[in-house]
Amino acid sequence: MILPQTSRAGRGVTRRLESSLFMVLGLLVASTAVAQTYKTDIPPAIMTPDSLETRLGTLRFTDG
Repeated sequence: MILPQTSRAGRGVTRRLESSLFMVLGLLVASTAVAQTYKTDIPPAIMTPDSLETRLGTLRFTDG
């Protein structure tokens, strides 16, 4: 089977159309990714205290 040959201009238009289609699809996929928000509170039993008294002295925790 012999496929019809397209001109250089026709190939450029097709390539441009394909590129545009992939960019639009990529933007659609990227825009649907939404950061999740958590609505539940952290139970106090698993939270780390800000400071802790030990035999070595008071330990102060920062950044978590």
